[in-house]
Amino acid sequence: MADATNPRPLVRPIVNGIPTFIAGHPVSAGALTRLTQLASGQIPGVAAPRLIPRGEKDAIDPAIRAMTVVGEESDFILCAEDVTAQAAAGGVNAANTVRVAKPYLLRKTPWHGKVRAGKTLTWTAVNTRTALDSLGLSEEQVIVPAYEIGDVLLVTRGLARDVEITPDAQDPTTTEWQDLNTDGRGWATA
Repeated sequence: MADATNPRPLVRPIVNGIPTFIAGHPVSAGALTRLTQLASGQIPGVAAPRLIPRGEKDAIDPAIRAMTVVGEESDFILCAEDVTAQAAAGGVNAANTVRVAKPYLLRKTPWHGKVRAGKTLTWTAVNTRTALDSLGLSEEQVIVPAYEIGDVLLVTRGLARDVEITPDAQDPTTTEWQDLNTDGRGWATA
């Protein structure tokens, strides 16, 4: 047991292979690693963080950047990293844009035609979908706030090597960039 002179508990129980934690007490790196490994195996699509040794040539370059929206598709946003420099060089075009994956719940590919929360989801536009419940009642939903050309997004890479996205009317491709959704976009009834 812990006391006033020794705040560290003598016994830290493990329940179902998961270490337990006591508020205000130190936690070992080993216990946090074990918890991360357990969580990553139980949450689909989430990989456990890994330490990248300094100097590793194949290391992912984790980064957070501000990018400007120049277009939108069902699974991703077309962004430019430095619009001011690009405007001086002749403007933004397809050659100098980056595909940034929308947040997972806002993408079409994982959800089109699927049931979520008892409603069948069907996309009708890049930022609009219909949600049909089992009683036949439907509602049109839109992304709020909408992605507008000129919006500045905080995006990251390094969370995963590749995120599968499907450009509208094209074959699937991948991107390493993802919108961090700092604006809190989500689906709302239109």
